[in-house]
Amino acid sequence: MTQQHNKPKPTINPANLKQSVNQVNSNQALDIVDEVLKTINGLEEGLKNYPIRELVKHAEAFGSYLKQQRLETNQVRKFLDAVNRLKADLVEKKDFSKVETQVVLLKPKLAYAAARQRAAKPLSKVMSAAIDQVHSSEDFERLVQLIESIIAYHKAEVALRKPASACTQILSSVPGSVLMPNYLEKMPLNNCYSDFSTRLLHQCE
Repeated sequence: MTQQHNKPKPTINPANLKQSVNQVNSNQALDIVDEVLKTINGLEEGLKNYPIRELVKHAEAFGSYLKQQRLETNQVRKFLDAVNRLKADLVEKKDFSKVETQVVLLKPKLAYAAARQRAAKPLSKVMSAAIDQVHSSEDFERLVQLIESIIAYHKAEVALRKPASACTQILSSVPGSVLMPNYLEKMPLNNCYSDFSTRLLHQCE
């Protein structure tokens, strides 16, 4: 009777496994940055032609990626504040040509943030490409929708990493949210993300 010898099972080095997972995540991250840039740079006749469903899909993946890169909104606060001021100015002046210079000057603010914080560099690259496609009020409106969507999904990622009570606080603090406090208290943690996913918030702070 032939004796069967069991072949030793190959062992997996945890360090190698972790390195492989990190490499996959890194590749996926680069993919979403490249995909967004390719879409924006390929738009004809301005940013207004960025399909809204594709924009939201990209914002979801990109916002999550920015959180993984440890980007904090206070690192790009000057840029976000400037966008909000331009929104108000455009509503008041009703003439894009009167705010166009300030829209273009958003790029140096992004470059400054990226120079100070490595985590801000991907956002700087994407938003700078988007600003280059802004030539009208409609284009600027799409720019605002893009940045607000990215920040909203970024906040959703923050909520996923916090206790349910913190998730409730984050959702309650975002202007534009129409969630009722009683509903928030009963909302399971895994619903935090879906609530963000189904809403384009009108203003993010």
